Amino acid sequence: MYENILFAVEFCHSEDVVGQKVKQLAEKFQAKLFLIHAVELPHADIFPEIPNKEKSYLDHARNQLKETGQHLNVPIANQHAEIGDPTTVISEFIKQRDIDLLVIGHHEKTGIYRILGSTAYALLAHAKYEVLVIPYSTY
Repeated sequence: MYENILFAVEFCHSEDVVGQKVKQLAEKFQAKLFLIHAVELPHADIFPEIPNKEKSYLDHARNQLKETGQHLNVPIANQHAEIGDPTTVISEFIKQRDIDLLVIGHHEKTGIYRILGSTAYALLAHAKYEVLVIPYSTY
């Protein structure tokens, strides 16, 4: 049923439990499991004196992704981190890798964040692939 599953990783405290569910799902369908993380840079350049900030952010994300990949037995070749808007980064990756299923965690939003929306909702809005949204609040 699924050949390529993409897990959008946020590096939050509930992600370990969700990650194990994704791993089991990939094993059940004998699917390739991919991990992706989009690094959103701060809008304001609060540390202009630090050179190569983008590389530092990306290196940090890749190290965290590597740890997650080790826990989920995902090879480095299937781990992807990129700087940019998460919706754009994830959508482009899905097109390039022919992803069958996107798994994304969802945080309950309140206040202004509810009005602005979330990555999960943005990805669902134009999805031409199946999406499994797992609320982090249940863990």
